[in-house]
Amino acid sequence: MSDIIARIDDNRFAAIAIGAQKSNADILVVRFKSRLGLFNSKKNRKYSLKAFVGSAYYNPNIPCSIDELLTQASQNRVM
Repeated sequence: MSDIIARIDDNRFAAIAIGAQKSNADILVVRFKSRLGLFNSKKNRKYSLKAFVGSAYYNPNIPCSIDELLTQASQNRVM
């Protein structure tokens, strides 16, 4: 099993954590923030990255489109 990362437009990306549970969203955000911090802490960086993170959960009992999930994630910013 693997995750999917896709570019939405010039500066927006989506990551789909396949098999992740809704209760794991906080863990994924903390892991992402940690990795981003490590990247930005490297010496001789002329820039640093920042991110806004939102989350949405696909419920197979209530199907919706990817566009709907992206809208939900935009509205549920956690970082």
